[in-house]
Amino acid sequence: ILLHVLEPVAEDPDVVLHLDEFEAARREQGWERLRGLVERLGGGVEAVLGSGSASEAVMECCRERGVELVVMARRGWGAGKTDWLGGLAERLAGSAPCPVWVRPSGDAGTNCPGRVMLGTDLSSLAAEGMPTALALAGVGGEPLTVIHAREPLGLPGTLEYERHQVEIDALRREAE
Repeated sequence: ILLHVLEPVAEDPDVVLHLDEFEAARREQGWERLRGLVERLGGGVEAVLGSGSASEAVMECCRERGVELVVMARRGWGAGKTDWLGGLAERLAGSAPCPVWVRPSGDAGTNCPGRVMLGTDLSSLAAEGMPTALALAGVGGEPLTVIHAREPLGLPGTLEYERHQVEIDALRREAE
């Protein structure tokens, strides 16, 4: 499935724009771009033109069509211009109904991954990613690398500190 989303021209719902011709031209241009991409890909692709919020349109498409993996590139605008992954990629990674594979911008890559790594905190929730990671690693013919990395306990600003701040502060007071 190849999805292209046309986001609203104005995000303010109180602004009423009478741009019917403009919107029709945008839709036609979107379909033209999709058709051109499908031709370059050589077929076997279902093209979908969505509208509205990009993240909501992608999630809706996933649910309606039973999508099991979203593959997308991040723009790579750099620090300060967007979130670490990119706004859309980050929203999808946190809320899509299926796994999201985010490729670096400019990475033509192959059709399947080579080496695959699964990051885990050893929780049952993290273990849910194991079947997907194993399947992706099997496609690439490489072994799966599993990494468990922990932040140093007690350093202010770390996730571990935030989770256990009360206990850490009590231990510090006791040691003084």
